[in-house]
Amino acid sequence: MVNSSTLLDMKKIRKSFSNNLVLNDVNFSCRNGEIRALVGSNGAGKSTLLKILIGALSADGGEIFFNSNHVKINSVNDARELGIAMIFQDFNLFPYHRVYENVYIGRELHKKGGILAVSQMRDGVADLLKKMDVQIDIDAYVRNLNLAEQQMVAIAKALLGQAKLLIMDEPTAPLSTKEALHLFNILKDLKNHGVTVILVTHRISEIFQVADVVSVMRDGKIVETLPISEVNESMVASLMAGRSIDAIFPERKISPGKKIFSYSYRDEKIKEPVEFAIREGETVSLFGLEGQGQRKILRSIFMGSHKDGALLIHDKSIERRNPKILIRSGVVFISDDRVGEGLTFNLPILQNLIMPYVEHRMGVIIKRKAKVISNDIIKQLNIVLRSPLQKVSMLSGGNQQKVALGKWLSLKPRIMLLDEPTKGIDVNTKSQIYDLIAELADRGMGVLMVSSDIIETIGMSDRILVVYKGMIVREFVGKGSVSEEELLKAAMGILEN
Repeated sequence: MVNSSTLLDMKKIRKSFSNNLVLNDVNFSCRNGEIRALVGSNGAGKSTLLKILIGALSADGGEIFFNSNHVKINSVNDARELGIAMIFQDFNLFPYHRVYENVYIGRELHKKGGILAVSQMRDGVADLLKKMDVQIDIDAYVRNLNLAEQQMVAIAKALLGQAKLLIMDEPTAPLSTKEALHLFNILKDLKNHGVTVILVTHRISEIFQVADVVSVMRDGKIVETLPISEVNESMVASLMAGRSIDAIFPERKISPGKKIFSYSYRDEKIKEPVEFAIREGETVSLFGLEGQGQRKILRSIFMGSHKDGALLIHDKSIERRNPKILIRSGVVFISDDRVGEGLTFNLPILQNLIMPYVEHRMGVIIKRKAKVISNDIIKQLNIVLRSPLQKVSMLSGGNQQKVALGKWLSLKPRIMLLDEPTKGIDVNTKSQIYDLIAELADRGMGVLMVSSDIIETIGMSDRILVVYKGMIVREFVGKGSVSEEELLKAAMGILEN
């Protein structure tokens, strides 16, 4: 029997796939009315543990107690009956059904004679959304809602089923900062009403905004569970990686070479022009809080017209500007949206990796050469796959990001523009990407990066250009030249140049 304040207690959960032990006697418990962050690298066992909890997988061993009762969860319906609901990243909604229909799907209300009680269901959903402080047209078709609104519908659907335990998988991945804050407020309100939330996320900084306790998984075990007040981002990242945070970022003793890139840009809406340069072997970051213009600067270089600033590469002016010309000039861009802009998900890994080579070498590439190019990149980046002919969509997020980076390597670019290079991937894979970026810089490539991860920005940058209200307001030179607090103050306009 478990303590009365404990809602969930999973004891010695074991799971293997063939000879691969994925969960090794995992003990995991949550209290009533608690927001629990569950973090860990890809492959740590988080998904497997939660799939067992919701009945999507069966455990090889162990016990589950829920509300002080020993329970058997053999299906998703069993979990739902207990009050356990999981909201996946795709929300599992029906796009051609209305909002109220989605919320009640599988639990429809009927009048006498079997007629649907549409009015009663509409009123029920309206009341539920009002309690959540969410304004959505209950008669709207889900396909016409944005991602944040769809997520609210998925939460409403779970709450209608009287969820006592709500599991959220990477809930802020598709959201803006404002939308994420609204979600956190909803989760806190649910906690105050006794609902327990398990939050799975790779965005370590977010857990400090909303979680009460954090559990860290590594190699199929819970390695630590601590109150959020007793940890910081570095400690959590170190626990996830199994080594200190200092070891995650590569050591570099750089001596930047000659200037290979310079850019100046003037927007009528800002007071000062944006001007900066990059040298051979240098990693420069544009850092700012959300909406301050750092991403606009990065994208204007690669996707802007000739009117969008003056661009020089090796002192040669690039008069006509479009991605094709930039790529031929040695500039490549890795988008923060690998699904929409970075990769072609329905094509094999091999075709994704050789696509830029085929398009920009303007020649016929034979199959043998394609195989050699792709295999070299796969080996260099340690991309984990079954076969180069496997579709990119079947890879983990970290390996997808490696493909998004790797596809440009055959062109041997001079400048790499990186927008959120480690978005949505685990600490160990991040470390591999950091090593790759450092290796490319050591070969003389110039790197310009935008990252919302402050630790990543400090750990990877030779120079940091702070962007505030569209302008570069401060420059920090040298790795480790600025603390997190100083950088945040500069980004908020508190520290002036």
